[in-house]
Amino acid sequence: METVVRRATRHDERHLFRLARAAPTLIPPDFSMFRHAFESILADLSSVLFVAEADGQLVGYLSGYRHITFYAAGYLGWVDELFVSAHARNLGIGRGLMRQFESWASHRDCVLVGLATSHASAFYERLGYTSNADYYKKYLRPMTSQTDPSPLG
Repeated sequence: METVVRRATRHDERHLFRLARAAPTLIPPDFSMFRHAFESILADLSSVLFVAEADGQLVGYLSGYRHITFYAAGYLGWVDELFVSAHARNLGIGRGLMRQFESWASHRDCVLVGLATSHASAFYERLGYTSNADYYKKYLRPMTSQTDPSPLG
């Protein structure tokens, strides 16, 4: 299986939407919210969206950004989302997406890369990451199911 990791383009939108809907989340994105996020990420110079293609099909993605922090004494690269389709796991695709992000962050003067995970600790530890904090969240809006139909039918 030949795999290519590259920056996402507008042409990836519908295929990436399918992947994002397959990712484990409490509220799968509807298409209008996905489109807004997708276009915002592509337009934001502090953000990046990488996709992994295997045999011409999108099988994974990574969304991240950089921001300045006090505790890192500089810029931090933050991985928001990393997802690889179940049928394409354990083939080095997640590792390739992370390496691409690390290179992107390094070229933008990031001191470190951070992320939160609840199910993939062993994966990140194999890549040299260490855990030093818990991740907390609080929803600021009621969680509701999305009603915007998918344009994919």
